[in-house]
Order: sequence, then C-alpha cells, then structure tokens
Amino acid sequence: TSGSTGRPKGVAVTHTGLPALARTLADAFAAGPGDRVLQFASLSFDTSVWEIVMALFSGAALEIVPADRRLGEPLAEFLTEHRVTHLTIPPAVLAALPRDAVAPGTTLVVAGEACTPALVRAWAGRTRMFNSYGPTETTVDATLWRCDPERLRADDHSPVPVGTAVAETAALVLDAALRPVPPGTPGELYVAGSGLARGYLGRPGLTATRFVAAPYGPPGSRMYRTGDLARRNAHGELEYLGRADHQVKLRGFRIELGEIESALTALDGVRQAAAVLREDRPGSKLLAGYVVPRAGADLDPGRLRAALARTLPDYAVPAALTVLPALPLGPTGKVDRTALPAPATAPADDAPLTGHAATLAGLFADVLRLDGPPGGDDSFFTLGGDSISSIQLVSRARKSGIALSARQIFEHPTPRALADVVAPHTETAAAPGDAGKNAPALLTPLMHWLRRHPGHWTGFHQSVLVTVPETLTEDRLRTALGHLLATHELLRSRVTTDHPDGRPRLTPLDAAPDPAALLTVAPVHGDDTELRRVVETRSRDRAGELDPEQGHMVRAVWFPRGPGRDGRLLLLVHHLAVDGVSWRILLPDLADAVAAGTPPPRPATSFAHWAGELYADTDRFTAERAHWDGVLADRPAPLVPPEAAAAPHTPGELRTELAPGLTGPLLTATAAAFHARPDELLLAALVHAIGGDAPVLVDLESHGRHEESAPGRDLSRTVGWFTT
Repeated sequence: TSGSTGRPKGVAVTHTGLPALARTLADAFAAGPGDRVLQFASLSFDTSVWEIVMALFSGAALEIVPADRRLGEPLAEFLTEHRVTHLTIPPAVLAALPRDAVAPGTTLVVAGEACTPALVRAWAGRTRMFNSYGPTETTVDATLWRCDPERLRADDHSPVPVGTAVAETAALVLDAALRPVPPGTPGELYVAGSGLARGYLGRPGLTATRFVAAPYGPPGSRMYRTGDLARRNAHGELEYLGRADHQVKLRGFRIELGEIESALTALDGVRQAAAVLREDRPGSKLLAGYVVPRAGADLDPGRLRAALARTLPDYAVPAALTVLPALPLGPTGKVDRTALPAPATAPADDAPLTGHAATLAGLFADVLRLDGPPGGDDSFFTLGGDSISSIQLVSRARKSGIALSARQIFEHPTPRALADVVAPHTETAAAPGDAGKNAPALLTPLMHWLRRHPGHWTGFHQSVLVTVPETLTEDRLRTALGHLLATHELLRSRVTTDHPDGRPRLTPLDAAPDPAALLTVAPVHGDDTELRRVVETRSRDRAGELDPEQGHMVRAVWFPRGPGRDGRLLLLVHHLAVDGVSWRILLPDLADAVAAGTPPPRPATSFAHWAGELYADTDRFTAERAHWDGVLADRPAPLVPPEAAAAPHTPGELRTELAPGLTGPLLTATAAAFHARPDELLLAALVHAIGGDAPVLVDLESHGRHEESAPGRDLSRTVGWFTT
C-alpha cells in the first residue's frame, strides 16, 4: 500500500482475517454459481483479494478485465460481453462509465476513495450499490453501507456514509486522547478486529505509530490508526470526512479539499471533480480545481466559480478551474493527483488593457508571482492576494507613479476597477514628524506595556533564518547590513528618556553601528543536524546581546557551509523595531543591497510620524472614552484568581478544529446575517463559552498599519512595531 504518502510499503497481512472477509462478502453480496465477478484490481492491490474471495469462495466465475479495457466505453463493453453481475471499482472509474454500462440489478461496489452523493443518486436506483471502506491494514474491508439516496443528507456537499463495521471488526471514532467522541463530532477513525495486519514489513517504527494498543478491547489487543477523519450520523453510520493529511492551509485558512470536490460535483453538468493545492512557482500557492463534464455539457470555468462562491467561502473557491476530458488515474483506479496538469493562468477577459489598468495588471503579477499579467476583471484576492500583499501592491504602485490605498484595493480589487479610482502619485511634502531624518519616535501604547515588564523588555525579539547562496562574501554582507541600518532608522535606534516632556522615545543614532559588531561568522561543515545545533546555540547567544537601552537592536549570524552548499543567515531584531509586515520589507531590501551594493530607498513616512499621529488627534476617541472608562471602572473579575496568576505556571495551547459544516456558515451566511466579521463571531462564541451571561474583557491586537492612523501617508516601506 502507498496510502496518502505515495511511498509504497509492504503490509504483513495474515490469513486470520479471511474467514471474516468471506462471511462479509457472502452475507452482503450473495454471489454464487452462475454469477460473474469482475477482477478489476491488480494482484498487487488488496482489492484483488476481495474479488477473488467473493467469486471463488462462492462458486462464481472471475472475469479478468484486460489492461486496455479498464475505463469508459471499453470497460462498459466488457461488462456487457461477459455479463458481469458483481463489480467493485473506484468512484473515479464509475464516474467515467456511461449510464447504461451496468445492467439493472447488478451488485455495484465502490471502494478505494470517497464516493460522492451525485454518484449514489445516479446509480443506486438501478443497482444494488454499496460503499465500502477499508485500508489494506485491516484485510481489505472495515465498513460497508448499502447505498440509499433517501438516507443522504439534503446538502450535496455532505459525505456519503461508509456504513457500519463488518464481521469481526470494530470501528472507533476517537479524539486525540483516544476517547470516544459524541455522534456528529469528527474524530480519527481506528479499526480493530481479526483482520488487523501484523504491521509494516521491515518498518518497526512506523508499525509502532500506526498499530497501537486498544484501550477498549481485551488485554493485549491492538487497533489500527487509519489517519482518516470520520463521524457518526444520527443512524449510527460512519461518514468518511477525508484524510487528516488531505487538509491544506492557504493564507491562514484550513481547507478540506474533499468539501470543494463535493461542491464541484454537485454543480450541473459536472461528472467528476478534483481539487489540489499547487505550488508550481516557489512561494506562490494556488488552489486549483479540475472538472470533467457530463456528456453534452459545456462547462464554463467562470460560471462554475461563480456558482461555487454561493456555497463556499471565498478562500475555498479555486483560483483556477480546468476542464478535462477525464481525470488521470493511477494503477489502482484512484485519481492520480500528481498527474493533474498545471492550470492555465489565462485572464478572465480578452480585452487589451491600457494605461493605469495595464500597469496595475503587471503589478498584480509582480506581487503575486504570476506567470503573466491577469485580465482586467481578475480579482487581486482571487489570484492569491491578502491584506499584507495589498500593502506591497501599494508600495509598488507608488514607485510606478500611481497613488492608491489598501482600502481602495479591497473595494476595487481588479486592475480595471482600480484604474478608475487611482490618481497619479506625487511626492508628499514632509510631515512635521518627518521634517528631518532621525526624528525620535514616541513609544506606542503597546511599547509602554512591554516596558512595564522588565523581565521581557531587553530580549523581546523576532528572528528569521534564510538561505543564502554559497557565493555570498563577508564584505558584501557587512556592507549590505550597513545600508539596511542606514535606510531603516529604527534598526539603529535606542530608547531615550531625557526629553523635556519626560516621555520616552526611540531615538535613531546619527551614525549606524559598525556592521562588524552586528555580524558574527560561524562556519558549519557538518550535516543538517550540526547546522541546527549551531544555529540554536548562536541564536540564544546573540539574542542575549539585544538591549534597546544601549541601542543594540540588531544582531546577525552568517553560517557559510563551504563549496557547493548554500549557507544560512540568521537575523535577530528587537521587537521594538520590527513586526511581521516589516520582514517583508527588510528581507527584499537586504537582498537588493547585497546584489547592488547600494542602499535601498528610504521610506516615504517615518515611524516617528505614525507614532505621533496616534497621540495627535485624541478627539477622535472622545465619543468612546466614557464607555471604555466605564468598562475599566467596572471590569469583570479575571478568569484566573490573582493568587493563582502570580504563581509559577506553564502556558499551554488548546486547539479546536471546526467541521466544514459549521465553518462554512460561520464564514459566510452567519457573518452576513449579523453584519459581522468572522473574528467578531468567534469572540462572541468565546464570551459565551467562558463567561455565559457575564461580560468578559479581552485584549485584542491589530497589525496597526491602518491608513486612517496617518491619512495620506505611505507606510508601505516603513519598518517598526506597528501593532496596536
């Protein structure tokens, strides 16, 4: 078996489970003399044992299909010629068969991958259709469901049940602590019983992780951890929810590919569908969908995407949809996702773009790493953009002479729509806070909060480890670091308190620190384990040198690895001078400085000006002040008593994943009904969960780069800790 990893592994399956398998097949399918069972599976695939037992243990004949007749019309003709009465095929193969390929009353079993509701509705009315589930590790089969369209959920996106456990088998849905989960709650599926394999041949470590002690069976019994997610419906039947590793993450959202495939197959004219997360260009992930049309259907990818957008959250709608004549299949008849072609990135419209629209389309492609400019009506966010990359787009646009804001990108996300609202970019006169270089910056409220915690004040930092080419030299790196500090003044600042108003500030030093003092060179000639050890040691040592009171805001360590091996560069910056968005400015600037040997351009707006604006217009909060004063005056009791909070404790993390059926409405219909953002709904749920009817006071933070904080100013190249 190769499972979901694609790496073949031998499974040591004994004959112990064969009697139970034979009993299951006899009771469910009743094959006997005169019946003809299709031998579809290769002898290297465990389903071949299922087919052999079904036929030869009952007196039926075994009809072996040739390799060149295993799909579509050729397979349909074979079924008719050989009068096949029992067949077991993957759903992808069934979806490719003509509707009249299987004679009425035939016993039809789908197995090997998830079946869709559309297939059940199309075939169960005219055949004895079953949905089988079972890994190789459990002697072919573990559960079985007699397909009944009337028992499907009304939602076409819902999974098809895989039924109940077969003879001498137990199917358990457990949480991470191996506790049974309530009906309707997703968990991981474990299988126990007489069909359990011994393990993986020659791989004791993997065997120990997948074949575990069974807490609910006799002493010494084991169960197999399938890695599949499942839940029980109201009838006690199992519903397969997909692989635990079939879940992908895109722009911070967890996405179930199976849910997208179900939504696609529910659309008119779609016979089959597949969805994958692709990364055809390094660093640029794309959610791609593939559809096969029904006979006579003319599928338009644009209309399909629009239809999906009515049922799926926007981030789960594939950015590209490709129409194929058939899905590529592997030797076992399952969809071969690795063979799916790269989607074409053709623009949504063919009208040529001119002027600002053409420039913006080119900038979309530059920021999002597209192969070419998108069409005039292609959305920045559909193509893979987000709030952070929109800031990068603002910066690139202003370099190209176009003035726009992040808010405009959200409101007018296509090149053509943006071009109608942007204006020519002109250099803005220096703001009072930017009248001269090296203006001291007031500490923001969050910085004051950090200063009240001296235990964290000195070493509170962020760090990144990047790969650098073997051709990098120490002189070029030291020079580039000097240019970086000269451009971004907070990197060479220190905290000062000798100001007439007594308010502390981040004051840039007139001269940047000596780059030689910033950089440590630590050659590593060993393997990756040695590299990790050295990086960890050096990171700890250099972080201890950071001190904002002394102006020690940046430290760097270069790990050259010798000829033929790329090195690593570790950058550590005190949090007072950096945040998550700042790294998207610093790393490209450093790369450009290394390549060109010249300083990157200075930011248009200083952090000092932005910080000053936070305190300049206090009247804007006047209407809210009475409310918040009242909240703080009558603040709720802390969730943890003061004496417990002051005692030594170890922080932990509690992570809960919501099922697609709950997540979808939360992000779409529910949010729209309450005119609220999803994060606001989650906060409401948090208050309800921990506070009930009592109020709960929660500290929230934001990335802080909001244009209303400094109207008219360009923060797209400004480095600092903007969190508010």
